[in-house]
Amino acid sequence: MKIGRPVLSAQDNQIRYVVPVESSAGARSLWFSIDRAYADLLSDRADAALVALLIPAMKLGEEIIVEGTVSPRLLYHLDQVQLIRRIILPELHQVRIYADDVRAADTHGHGVAAGFSGGVDSFCLLADYHYGNPPTGYRLTHLLYNDVGAHGRYADVLYPAQLANTQQTAEHIGLPLVAVRSNLDTFYAGVTFLRSHPLRNASVALLLQNGLQRFLYASGFAYANVMGQQIAPPEDDGFFCLPLLCTETLNLNVVGSQYTRVEKIQRIAELPASYTTLDLCFNVRKTVLGGGSITTRNCSACGKCLRALLTMEIAGCLERYSAVFDLSIYRKKRDRYITELLSSPYYLDREVVNFARARGFAFPWYTKAAAAVRLPERYEWLRKTLRSVRLALRRLKR
Repeated sequence: MKIGRPVLSAQDNQIRYVVPVESSAGARSLWFSIDRAYADLLSDRADAALVALLIPAMKLGEEIIVEGTVSPRLLYHLDQVQLIRRIILPELHQVRIYADDVRAADTHGHGVAAGFSGGVDSFCLLADYHYGNPPTGYRLTHLLYNDVGAHGRYADVLYPAQLANTQQTAEHIGLPLVAVRSNLDTFYAGVTFLRSHPLRNASVALLLQNGLQRFLYASGFAYANVMGQQIAPPEDDGFFCLPLLCTETLNLNVVGSQYTRVEKIQRIAELPASYTTLDLCFNVRKTVLGGGSITTRNCSACGKCLRALLTMEIAGCLERYSAVFDLSIYRKKRDRYITELLSSPYYLDREVVNFARARGFAFPWYTKAAAAVRLPERYEWLRKTLRSVRLALRRLKR
C-alpha cells in the first residue's frame, strides 16, 4: 500500500486533508474534513493517514510505503501496535512500513481534546478534566465528534442528527466542538468499528496535532475488568496501543479506568449538565432511521438503559434524569429486568448487584425467587417452543 503525501485544501467552510492511496484494492483517496474555524489545529503530516490505514494494510497483507512526513516516535512503535492488533484480530498480517521523510514536528500545540458522545464515559471524563481540578496540561480545551465508522452505513442520516444533539451539549458545557468527517470507514471492509476504534479515533487526534498537545480517550472498562480478564480480547479499549501512538509533540492518554461503571454513574450524577443531555442508548438510532420521532434521548427499555436507570435508582438520583429517560417505561420494565440481572453472570450486571448489596438496597422478593429458578431463561425457552409449534401447525394446515 502506498500512502501519498497529504494535501490540505479549502472547500466552502471546510478544510480537507486528502491523501492518495494505492493498494491491491485499487486507487482512491482518504480524506478528513473539519470546519475552517479550526484550521489552526490541522497537521499536514502523514501520521494521521498512516495510523488510519494501518489495519486496512494489515488486512490486505501489504507493506506500507509512506511518502509524507512521519514522526520517529510513532514509526518506532508501530511494530508493537501491530502485535497488539493481531491479538484482537488474528486474521491480520504483520507488515513492514517504509518512510523516507522521518522527523519530529517543529511546532508544539497547546490544546487538550477528547472525543465526546454524550454517554457515561464522556461525562465522567468531563467530571475529571473540565469540572474537576486536573494537573497542568490536562484541562480540556476542545471536544471532538468523529465520523470514522461508529455510525456505520447510516452515517449520512445518524451523524448530522446526533451531531446536533452533541453541539447543544457542548454549548451547554462551554467547550468548542470540532466535528470531523471522513471516508475512513470505507477502507475497513470486514473490520468492525468495535474491533478497531482506538486506531480510527487516534488518527483524528494525529490529524489535529498541529494544535493539540494531548488527546484524552475515555475508557469503557475499569482496570479490574481488564486485569481480572473479565473482558474478551475483541473488546479492546485502547489500553495498550493508544500510548504507543504518541508523537514527539502529542500525547494520547486512556483515562477513566480507575472507575467501575457504577462509580462513573455516581460521579456524573453530580453534574447538572448530564441531567438534560446524557445520551447512552443505541436503540434511539433505530427510531431515527425508521423515520420515527423521539421524546427523550434514550429508549429507557433496552438493557443498557435499564442498567443505568437501576444504578441511578440505587444511588438515589433517578429523578434527576427524567428529561432524558421515560421513567414510566423504566418502572414497567424494572422488575423483569431485575430478575434477569440477578441471574446474569455478566460483570457489569454483577457490579450493579454488588452495589445494591453495599447500599442495603432491597430487590423485590419475587424477583429473587424468579431469578433463583432462572425464570427468564425458561420463559424465553417456552416462547421459542410455542413459536415453533405455531409455525409447524401453519405448515400442516397448508
